[in-house]
Order: sequence, then C-alpha cells, then structure tokens
Amino acid sequence: METWAEHEDEIVRGRLEQGALDSMINLLLFGTSFTTKPRVITMNNSDDAVVQSRLSDLLKGLRNLGKNERLTFLRNLLRRRGMEPDSFAGYAKTKAFILENLQRVVQEQTTFQEQFEEAKRETNQEAGVSKRSHMFRERGISLDTTILSSFGIDGALRDLKDRAVLPERSIARVAVIGPGLDFTDKGFGYDFYPLQTL
Repeated sequence: METWAEHEDEIVRGRLEQGALDSMINLLLFGTSFTTKPRVITMNNSDDAVVQSRLSDLLKGLRNLGKNERLTFLRNLLRRRGMEPDSFAGYAKTKAFILENLQRVVQEQTTFQEQFEEAKRETNQEAGVSKRSHMFRERGISLDTTILSSFGIDGALRDLKDRAVLPERSIARVAVIGPGLDFTDKGFGYDFYPLQTL
C-alpha cells in the first residue's frame, strides 16, 4: 500500500520532470548559445520558420554538445526518455517529442492566461485571489528561473539578520526550495554562462 509520502514524492518528481521539459522549451525559444537565429517572442504556430530553424539548430547542438552544459542536460533528459538524436530514427523521434512539448507549453500558457483573466473579472476579491492561487498547482516545477529571484532571497535573509528578527543561533537548518538553475535568461536569451543557482 502506497503511503501519502510516497504518493506526494511521485507527484513532485513528475512535476520536476515536466519542469525540466519546460526548461527545454525555454532554451529552444530563447537560447543564444546554440543558434544565431532570433529569439521567439510570440508564437502562434510551431511551423513558423524561425521556430523550425531554431529547432534544427538545437537538434544539431544535441548531436555536437561541445562544452554546452544546457545541451548536455537536455541530451541526458531525452536519453532517459529513450531518445537518441544521433541516429536517423532517434533524430525524428526527438524532433517530434520537442514539438509535442512546445505545443503543450503554448496550450498551458493560453489556459493560464484565460484563467488569469477570469480571476481578474471576479467581483469578490477573495475569490479572485483564490482562483489565481490555484492556477499553477499542477504545472511543472521548473528548474528554470531568473537569477534575480536568487538575489531577492539573499537580500531578504540578510535583512532578517540585520534587523535581528530572529535570535542568534535560533535556526539550525535552512532549506531553500527554489529558485532553480538559471537555465535560460528569458529577457535576453543569454545562456553562455555556467548553470548557476544560489
């Protein structure tokens, strides 16, 4: 019989895996280390020429990793799912899998936007907040974040210390749940620096 903890562990691991796939799509759309093609800011169709050329460059990058940590991460992720982009059949399977995830992310974003608009129209403020707070409960837990949130956490902890909000030595252990890796800078697409987190 599965325990509650085992069940929750399974759910969280599944959401982390989905978050890794979301990071793959962020790299496809915004990354700069594997392509010279422009970033994809808005996308209505995965057949878009820029999306397709970026996808082609990403697949080439997965075959020739060099020292690109992000492509190494993605290749390992894809291999765990039985995909090998080096073979002809594996290349086609990998391409289809990435496009499938791209469509999933686009559909999720559309759904989130609709839910957000619905929550904004809510006349009862409490009900609107409640709706917004449940929007992402099943979404992938992304490994991909901005390093700016890391600075925010660092600043908040430093402020707590400086204001002596907590008595000295009152905390034995601290666990920071996120932010994750700064996988792809979605503002500028830069992904040439090492993967990092705080």
